[in-house]
Amino acid sequence: MKPLLIFEANEVPWRLIDYLKDDPRFSNLSRFFSEASTWTTHAQQEKELSPWITWPSLHRGMTPDEHGINFLGQDPSHFKGTPIWQEYRERGLSIGVCGSLQSWPPTEPGPKGFFVPDVFAQSPQCYPSWLEPFQSFNQQQVRENGLVVRRNSIFSKEVLNVMKALPSLKLRPKTYVRILGQLLFERLSKRHIAKRQTFQAMLYWDAFKTLVKAQGLPELSTFFTNHVASAMHRYWHELFPNDFKDDAPPGSTGGLWFAIKILDEMLGEAMQLVKLNPNLTIAFASSMGQGPCTRPRYEGVSLLLPKVDRLMALCGLAPNEYRQNFAMVPQVALRIDSDKIRAKTQVALRSARVGGKVLFAIHEIGETLSVSVNTPSKSSLNTGYFSLLGNQVSWADAGMTIEAVEVGTAYHIPEGILGIWGTGERAGQRLSDRVDMPLSQVKSLLMTYAGVL
Repeated sequence: MKPLLIFEANEVPWRLIDYLKDDPRFSNLSRFFSEASTWTTHAQQEKELSPWITWPSLHRGMTPDEHGINFLGQDPSHFKGTPIWQEYRERGLSIGVCGSLQSWPPTEPGPKGFFVPDVFAQSPQCYPSWLEPFQSFNQQQVRENGLVVRRNSIFSKEVLNVMKALPSLKLRPKTYVRILGQLLFERLSKRHIAKRQTFQAMLYWDAFKTLVKAQGLPELSTFFTNHVASAMHRYWHELFPNDFKDDAPPGSTGGLWFAIKILDEMLGEAMQLVKLNPNLTIAFASSMGQGPCTRPRYEGVSLLLPKVDRLMALCGLAPNEYRQNFAMVPQVALRIDSDKIRAKTQVALRSARVGGKVLFAIHEIGETLSVSVNTPSKSSLNTGYFSLLGNQVSWADAGMTIEAVEVGTAYHIPEGILGIWGTGERAGQRLSDRVDMPLSQVKSLLMTYAGVL
């Protein structure tokens, strides 16, 4: 059996890899994909094409209709299927999970193992437990920044707790230097703030390497990063301006180039782990990709819901009648145990109108509701209010804010990447060169390749 590392680079498409393959600045990406067996995966689109749906398809070997996972904050008791890390544990093998989407609650990982759920987890629980202040800090950062990165959000009470974990995390000196440089550049120019998500990925990568070095390489390990996907959404036009002709947003932050540089460094360091175990197999996966998109002209603003309690009060709910679960802005997830109260909440939210259009999209599974804010046109936003249960309500009274956001230039496509790099591939025995494969077949391929099936 071969130890397996799944390097989960969210939404990275083949077009990006092909664009970079001859660039000497990204030699690790070039080497990996020139030596790896490769596939083009296809995410089934029975439901919304979103990473919190496509990654479970990869991990569980199921289509979205089969695994039943629809949104962040959904009660895991309604998930179907067995994720790959659970398959390993049921065979008595150790696992090391770091950030994989929909991985909460954590599972006892076995000898040499560790388990750090994604930042949308419903608690900061981790194995080992000394990682929990670090996890809590990163969760707080995601909650407060959402679509809009806020300069001062890093200075919070969570920082004091994470400082206690730093000696165990053993961050590299160059990481500290980069963080200090980032904070300095942010003070000099606001445009550098958008790079902060890449630093979160760097922190998790340092933590991952510390765990692997201290405890050894588990039979299965996963590492998830969203930093390139986040940068592509905003800055695809910087790499591919001809996709937009005269419609490309002006200016450049260098944020996407920096994100790619860090990805290349991470992959190179992952490949160096063969020194710990020459039989290591690395699978580079993206679950889906991104491609160019043109947004409506009114975009550049988004309606957010940072104070859910105000909206719930207007819907007639008391604080003890619901619990807010973590989800990706502009969505919120609500746990409402009472069928009657949950139905009442949906009636109220579905009554919300602005400019003649519905304000919220609602999805119910079990005791949880996913509530997505549909940003209306600027003219509707400028009225300052909406209708709820026949009453006129201001944005502020409903706990909502209007935020300026960058107009995205890339969005999801179903085609993703899978590259397998191991002993055979390094010796030139490549099994595949971009053969098409349904995403739901990746799990069985990886387990077979690693000798588990």
